[in-house]
Amino acid sequence: MIQLRWALSLAILAFCSTPLLAIERSTSWDAPLEAQQRKNPIPPTQDSIGRGILVYAKNCQVCHGSRGDGDGPSSQSFGVATTNFLNPSTQRQSDGSLYWKITVGRRAMPNWQLRLSEEDRWHVINFLRTMNQHGGTHDDARSK
Repeated sequence: MIQLRWALSLAILAFCSTPLLAIERSTSWDAPLEAQQRKNPIPPTQDSIGRGILVYAKNCQVCHGSRGDGDGPSSQSFGVATTNFLNPSTQRQSDGSLYWKITVGRRAMPNWQLRLSEEDRWHVINFLRTMNQHGGTHDDARSK
Protein backbone atom coordinates (compact mmCIF):
# COMPACT_ATOMS: atom_id res chain seq x y z
CA MET A 1 0.00 0.00 0.00
CA ILE A 2 2.84 2.41 0.85
CA GLN A 3 4.54 1.65 -2.48
CA LEU A 4 1.31 2.42 -4.31
CA ARG A 5 1.04 5.80 -2.55
CA TRP A 6 4.63 6.65 -3.44
CA ALA A 7 4.11 5.65 -7.05
CA LEU A 8 0.91 7.68 -7.25
CA SER A 9 2.56 10.69 -5.59
CA LEU A 10 5.47 10.57 -8.03
CA ALA A 11 3.13 10.25 -10.99
CA ILE A 12 1.13 13.30 -9.86
CA LEU A 13 4.31 15.30 -9.26
CA ALA A 14 5.68 14.40 -12.69
CA PHE A 15 2.38 15.27 -14.36
CA CYS A 16 2.17 18.66 -12.63
CA SER A 17 5.84 19.53 -13.25
CA THR A 18 5.85 18.89 -16.99
CA PRO A 19 4.27 22.24 -18.01
CA LEU A 20 6.69 24.15 -15.79
CA LEU A 21 9.68 22.40 -17.32
CA ALA A 22 8.40 23.15 -20.81
CA ILE A 23 8.07 26.84 -19.96
CA GLU A 24 11.60 27.03 -18.53
CA ARG A 25 13.11 25.25 -21.55
CA SER A 26 11.37 27.56 -24.00
CA THR A 27 13.95 29.41 -26.06
CA SER A 28 11.48 31.67 -27.79
CA TRP A 29 12.07 35.30 -26.95
CA ASP A 30 10.04 37.50 -29.23
CA ALA A 31 9.84 41.25 -28.95
CA PRO A 32 6.39 42.85 -28.97
CA LEU A 33 5.18 43.85 -32.44
CA GLU A 34 5.60 47.56 -31.70
CA ALA A 35 9.24 46.99 -30.71
CA GLN A 36 9.87 44.80 -33.77
CA GLN A 37 8.75 47.65 -36.02
CA ARG A 38 10.95 50.28 -34.39
CA LYS A 39 13.61 51.66 -36.73
CA ASN A 40 17.19 52.43 -35.81
CA PRO A 41 17.48 56.24 -35.79
CA ILE A 42 21.28 56.13 -36.08
CA PRO A 43 22.76 55.45 -39.53
CA PRO A 44 25.40 52.67 -39.62
CA THR A 45 28.35 54.98 -40.28
CA GLN A 46 31.93 54.04 -39.46
CA ASP A 47 31.74 56.32 -36.41
CA SER A 48 28.60 54.57 -35.17
CA ILE A 49 30.06 51.12 -35.77
CA GLY A 50 33.29 52.18 -34.04
CA ARG A 51 31.34 53.37 -31.01
CA GLY A 52 29.37 50.11 -31.07
CA ILE A 53 32.63 48.15 -31.03
CA LEU A 54 33.81 49.97 -27.91
CA VAL A 55 30.50 49.55 -26.08
CA TYR A 56 30.30 45.87 -27.10
CA ALA A 57 33.88 45.17 -25.97
CA LYS A 58 33.26 46.78 -22.58
CA ASN A 59 29.78 45.40 -21.84
CA CYS A 60 28.83 42.47 -24.09
CA GLN A 61 31.97 40.58 -25.01
CA VAL A 62 32.37 38.87 -21.63
CA CYS A 63 29.21 36.83 -22.34
CA HIS A 64 28.78 36.89 -26.11
CA GLY A 65 32.48 36.54 -26.98
CA SER A 66 34.83 38.65 -29.09
CA ARG A 67 33.47 37.03 -32.25
CA GLY A 68 29.85 37.37 -31.14
CA ASP A 69 29.26 33.62 -31.26
CA GLY A 70 28.12 33.30 -27.64
CA ASP A 71 31.32 31.79 -26.24
CA GLY A 72 32.49 34.57 -23.94
CA PRO A 73 34.35 33.64 -20.76
CA SER A 74 31.27 34.18 -18.57
CA SER A 75 28.83 32.35 -20.84
CA GLN A 76 29.47 28.91 -19.32
CA SER A 77 28.44 29.99 -15.83
CA PHE A 78 24.84 30.87 -16.72
CA GLY A 79 23.42 27.44 -17.50
CA VAL A 80 21.71 28.85 -20.60
CA ALA A 81 23.14 29.53 -24.03
CA THR A 82 23.99 33.15 -24.78
CA THR A 83 22.91 34.59 -28.10
CA ASN A 84 25.10 33.85 -31.11
CA PHE A 85 25.06 37.04 -33.17
CA LEU A 86 26.53 35.22 -36.18
CA ASN A 87 23.49 32.94 -36.36
CA PRO A 88 21.31 33.82 -39.39
CA SER A 89 18.17 33.67 -37.24
CA THR A 90 19.63 36.35 -34.97
CA GLN A 91 20.74 38.47 -37.91
CA ARG A 92 17.22 38.26 -39.40
CA GLN A 93 15.72 39.92 -36.34
CA SER A 94 14.80 43.57 -36.81
CA ASP A 95 16.88 46.32 -35.26
CA GLY A 96 13.88 47.12 -33.08
CA SER A 97 13.72 43.54 -31.77
CA LEU A 98 17.40 43.54 -30.87
CA TYR A 99 17.10 46.97 -29.26
CA TRP A 100 14.16 45.79 -27.15
CA LYS A 101 16.04 42.68 -26.00
CA ILE A 102 19.12 44.71 -25.07
CA THR A 103 16.91 47.18 -23.24
CA VAL A 104 14.75 44.79 -21.18
CA GLY A 105 17.02 41.75 -20.78
CA ARG A 106 15.92 38.28 -19.69
CA ARG A 107 17.29 35.66 -17.29
CA ALA A 108 21.08 36.02 -17.31
CA MET A 109 20.90 38.82 -19.91
CA PRO A 110 20.94 42.06 -17.93
CA ASN A 111 18.59 44.96 -18.48
CA TRP A 112 20.71 47.67 -20.13
CA GLN A 113 18.10 50.43 -20.09
CA LEU A 114 19.71 52.32 -17.22
CA ARG A 115 23.31 51.27 -17.92
CA LEU A 116 23.65 52.22 -21.59
CA SER A 117 22.28 55.29 -23.31
CA GLU A 118 19.72 54.81 -26.08
CA GLU A 119 22.35 55.93 -28.58
CA ASP A 120 24.91 53.40 -27.36
CA ARG A 121 22.35 50.58 -27.64
CA TRP A 122 21.69 51.57 -31.26
CA HIS A 123 25.45 51.84 -31.95
CA VAL A 124 25.88 48.27 -30.65
CA ILE A 125 23.18 47.09 -33.06
CA ASN A 126 24.94 48.81 -35.96
CA PHE A 127 28.10 46.94 -34.96
CA LEU A 128 26.25 43.61 -34.57
CA ARG A 129 25.09 43.96 -38.18
CA THR A 130 28.74 43.97 -39.32
CA MET A 131 29.88 40.89 -37.39
CA ASN A 132 29.29 38.42 -40.22
CA GLN A 133 31.10 40.70 -42.66
CA HIS A 134 34.17 40.78 -40.44
CA GLY A 135 34.19 37.20 -39.21
CA GLY A 136 32.66 38.47 -36.01
CA THR A 137 35.87 39.91 -34.57
CA HIS A 138 35.70 43.47 -33.43
CA ASP A 139 39.41 43.84 -34.16
CA ASP A 140 38.73 43.17 -37.84
CA ALA A 141 35.81 45.60 -37.84
CA ARG A 142 37.94 48.31 -36.22
CA SER A 143 40.59 48.09 -38.95
CA LYS A 144 38.08 48.62 -41.77
